[in-house]
This record gives sequence, C-alpha cells and structure tokens, in this order.
Amino acid sequence: MHRIINLLLGWLKWLVLAGVLIIIIASVYLHRKPAIHSQVELMPEAKLLPKEISLTTERGFPVSREHFENHWSLVFFGFTHCPDFCPMVLQKLSSLLKKPLSDKDNLQLVFITVDPERDTGEQLKNYLSFFNKKIIGLRGDNRAIASFSAFFNAPYERVITNNGKSISITAGSDMPGTENNQYYVNHSTRIFIINPTGKYVGYLDSSLTLETLYEGLASLR
Repeated sequence: MHRIINLLLGWLKWLVLAGVLIIIIASVYLHRKPAIHSQVELMPEAKLLPKEISLTTERGFPVSREHFENHWSLVFFGFTHCPDFCPMVLQKLSSLLKKPLSDKDNLQLVFITVDPERDTGEQLKNYLSFFNKKIIGLRGDNRAIASFSAFFNAPYERVITNNGKSISITAGSDMPGTENNQYYVNHSTRIFIINPTGKYVGYLDSSLTLETLYEGLASLR
C-alpha cells in the first residue's frame, strides 16, 4: 500500500513540475516582443503630426504635415557645430539612402536644428550637402523648434559656461549673446520614424549599426 502511495506521489510531483514548466514557457512566449520589430521601439499608438509645423526648410520654404506624407521619414534633432555625434549619425543615415528598402525606396531624411542662432539656412544647406544632398534641413524660431521636439519627446538644452558656472538655456528660449558663440548643446539621440500617413510610429536608437537600422526599417509595414 505504501509503495502504491509513494508511486502516486512521485507521479504527482512530476505532473506538477511539468505544469509549472509549461506555464513558464507559455508566459515567455506570450510576453516576448515580435522579433521582426526588435530593433524598433514602437509607440503604443501612432501620433498624427500637427497640421501646421511652423518650421521652414534650409531654403526658406514652409513645412506642413503634407511634407511627411506618402513616404517614410526619419527625423533627427541636432546642430551643425556638433563635434562628433551628429556627423556620425548623419553619415550612417545617408548610407541608408544607398540601400534599397522595397516599399521605402523614397525614404526621406530630415535633420532639425536645435540651434537656430548659429544654424542659418545657408549653414544648414552646406553642412547637410556634405553628407547627402537629399537630406532635408529644417529650422525655425526657438519656440517652434521646442514645440515640434516636444511632440516627439525629444528634449534638448544649450549650456553656457561662465566663470566656472554652467547656465542652462532651456528648449524654446532665445540664446543670449555669448562671446564667440561658445556653448554646448545636449539633445536627444533618437531617430524618429514617421509613416506615409504622417504619423509618428516609433524610434530607433542611433547607436545601432547601419545593418541593424536597415533591418529595423525593413520590418515596418
């Protein structure tokens, strides 16, 4: 009798362990992110761009939501005096234009300056053409830039160092006159994705390799 009881208890223990294992496997499977979007951080819900954006191209033409429709767009915030990070990202993004992306062959790259006092239209045009003449530069007054960056949750600030003290000039504020325009800029390093209907759908980490960026974009539908 004891032998039968021990046998039943043994079988019961194995059934319990098997059940726990099945639950763990099912939990991992149900909660994992689809691998096809593993490189892209998708928004819980796509956000439609504002109809009026209040920015202009480097050539002075006004921009609206229509300029982001009917093609995929990648948006990056930066400034032309950036010593290292912006050039690295722009070089990477310009390389994407040379790789076929099936339904994204008309991919649009947009660089928005967060430093309009130094980044004139002419400065933007000359700077971006060094990487690729197809990259579109946008600028505007500080309030317009801050409003558009806030839409993407892309914070930035400019910092003046004076007598050993750092003074932060927050997004949307005009830059006070500084000797030789010496200050540095902190800004978002994300690459924001806008789909052909003019909606912000997610972002990519700009530190990803070119191949990984390519795979992330190719996975989007």
